[in-house]
Amino acid sequence: MKTTLMLLAIAVCLLGCQPTEQVQSFSGAAQGTTYHVRYWSEQPISQPAFLRAVEQELQRIDSLMSNYRNDSIIEKFNQQHTTDAINVGPEIVQLVTIAKQISEATSGCYDLTIAPLFSLWGFRDQQLTIPNGHNLPHILVSTQLISSQLSNLPKAILLLVLIYHQSRKAIQYSV
Repeated sequence: MKTTLMLLAIAVCLLGCQPTEQVQSFSGAAQGTTYHVRYWSEQPISQPAFLRAVEQELQRIDSLMSNYRNDSIIEKFNQQHTTDAINVGPEIVQLVTIAKQISEATSGCYDLTIAPLFSLWGFRDQQLTIPNGHNLPHILVSTQLISSQLSNLPKAILLLVLIYHQSRKAIQYSV
């Protein structure tokens, strides 16, 4: 009995000597803010390779959806002043579709078309001003997600959205 207890005590001590898996982490800057990644894996992972993969994905998303980059897909769409469709990836179509659902669920409290109001109040260029009573009604008309409809077209989904300057704009995603 003493031998069994002694062997059990030694086994428990030896198990405690095994290396414990460490939670790994890294941080960085992206999209005007910071990110923090914490992960654990049973299999060894090259942290530099994992970091590169995360940064590449964040850069890809930034190239699609950044409102700070004039060359992003979202900004190209927002700068359009015609009804011509532009091709975008499925992420943009999904983003606009979900944003419309959230806008409807919140009775318009969430509105992805708010950029003209941000500009009017000076948030975009960091020069805050109180808008005058004359400009505000005109901007409000152009910032409501008034119409959004999905149309099935041959090899495309056309999403019409009222975004800026009271003009309809179209996002087209080829399938």
